[in-house]
Amino acid sequence: MKKLAILSFLIFCASLQIRAQVCLGGIRYSYTANIQTIWFGDSSSTSIINPIKAYVYWDFGDGTSDTANGLVHSFPAQAMYWVKKEVKYYETGNPSNFCTRLDSVQVDASLFVAGCSPHSDSRVQWLTGLTYGISSYYSGCPTSVNEVVVNAGSSVSAGPGPMSGIFTSHSNFFTYNLPYNGVFSITHHVTQAAPYSSSQMITHVISPPVTPAACHASFYLAQDPTDINSWYLYNYSSGGGMLNYLWDFGDGTTSTMISPTHTYAIIDNYNVCLTVSDSSCSDTYCDTAFFDPADPSNGILNIRAVNMAIGINELEAAKTFFDLSPNPADNELNVEILAAGEGTVIRIFDNLGRELVLPMETSGKNTKLSLSGINAGIYMVTVNNGKQITAKKFIKN
Repeated sequence: MKKLAILSFLIFCASLQIRAQVCLGGIRYSYTANIQTIWFGDSSSTSIINPIKAYVYWDFGDGTSDTANGLVHSFPAQAMYWVKKEVKYYETGNPSNFCTRLDSVQVDASLFVAGCSPHSDSRVQWLTGLTYGISSYYSGCPTSVNEVVVNAGSSVSAGPGPMSGIFTSHSNFFTYNLPYNGVFSITHHVTQAAPYSSSQMITHVISPPVTPAACHASFYLAQDPTDINSWYLYNYSSGGGMLNYLWDFGDGTTSTMISPTHTYAIIDNYNVCLTVSDSSCSDTYCDTAFFDPADPSNGILNIRAVNMAIGINELEAAKTFFDLSPNPADNELNVEILAAGEGTVIRIFDNLGRELVLPMETSGKNTKLSLSGINAGIYMVTVNNGKQITAKKFIKN
């Protein structure tokens, strides 16, 4: 009995040591061209497998706070301030395995930079059909306009204010379905705030897409809006038959799962390749993450594939995984898990990739989502049963 008590105590102490090492803190900040205005960013990380960042909380020491991952804050006076930041992570499907971290840094709000070197970049990637993935970044001076605008046609013009178009996004990563098969311009437009009031504009002209081959390997790498080192692989691959998958994560490891997850040993940019095949065809696509190379905190640590289920047989397979009803929905959506696993996790995203927190009520394999607090539009539900992640879209009336 005494030996058992000692063993339990040692296990308890070991768990405490592991828990203390799980969360790694970090605050990034840089002075701007405006006095009393400083840019802050969260650079924390965790060794938890398949982590979810529960929250980031900033206390600026001037009576104000915020919950953004990165932001520009204006202080009320030219003085020294202690800025505190708390972050919490937990394991997907296991909220009891969590960690928190509190960091602080002292900044001088009387300092500023005499000038700034703004730069931006963007790219447009064809995924399948009329679906495109758009990625962009901007760093430098504070902005008054930072937008990605879709225009019908190939000619665009922009002034210091927002551009007009058929669709505008303020997200760095999103997918867009063209309304018809034609020529479109997609423009990343940035206007710097005073006193640096110049504009930058990068325009991509896209023509009608080609018809995919019998096997079409395709995925879109998008950064998690809550964690700059966690990325999603949205799998848009398609084929006439049931596809076989081979993921190569660029660090010597591979997976044959449809929706694998992977954690790298170090934060870096990796060349990820996907090969899809069936009995009669094979296709390979490779890509790297798109981010600002001037920011040393950028890179991939965690990666998670999400099957968008667009092939004919993939759609049939998704129907056996989970079902949504009614779709379109008014104020309530039912998610029926047909292939449940231990710790099944349901997540909801808007069309800009932002995760939503909706009231849920679970009974057995059915989960009711309350939609009364969201606007009409197209949303996505992802279900992770511990073996794969599958996504479906629904319409809120």
